Amino acid sequence: MLKTLNSLLNTSISYYDVEADQLNQKIGYIDRETEEFIKIKDVIEQFEILYAKKNEIHDRIQKIKRDYSARENSIHLRCNAALRVIESSLIDLLKHDIDRENEFSSPDAIELDFKNDIIFVNGKANFSASSLAILRSCFYLSMLIASIKDKSFRYPRFMLLDSIEDKGMEPLRYHNLQKIIAEFSSQSEISHQIILSTSDIAPELKEFDGIIGSCYTKSNRTLSF
Repeated sequence: MLKTLNSLLNTSISYYDVEADQLNQKIGYIDRETEEFIKIKDVIEQFEILYAKKNEIHDRIQKIKRDYSARENSIHLRCNAALRVIESSLIDLLKHDIDRENEFSSPDAIELDFKNDIIFVNGKANFSASSLAILRSCFYLSMLIASIKDKSFRYPRFMLLDSIEDKGMEPLRYHNLQKIIAEFSSQSEISHQIILSTSDIAPELKEFDGIIGSCYTKSNRTLSF
């Protein structure tokens, strides 16, 4: 009978040992799963942080693109407005040239090709040397006029023209250009500076207030010894 009791007790102990082992295995499995879930949770949290940063960077990029596009559009509008002022001023100036070029007498359209350094008047760019000198001088003056009319125009209110009469231009024509420049300067209420050097000033301008220095001749040379 004692043997039977001991056998039953041993069987019970073995059964509980097995149960305990199985439970310990389940606990170990749960612990590992818990560790994995914790790792996954950390990854998800890190992902959420990175995702939020990604969205923030994306929003900043979109804002930069919008700002750039708006600024580019603003610059485009400003350039077009500035070009219109220059072109309209150049048209007015060319109309005051003496009657030597048909295009200058009726300049309906001006096209400024800054890339190739060409000015088209009514679609034409090939003019005589003297007419090109008039055209370029009037263009420089139109730039000055634009900078005076528009405070935001980033161009110095200064113009320097040197020896405009050296392109085979007849005196009547460069004298007329001198008078155009002097008339504009005297009528402008905005401070500016124009330096125009010439060896032959228009007779009407000899008493002009803007003249500085003497008129040099063979008898009155620039260097006196």
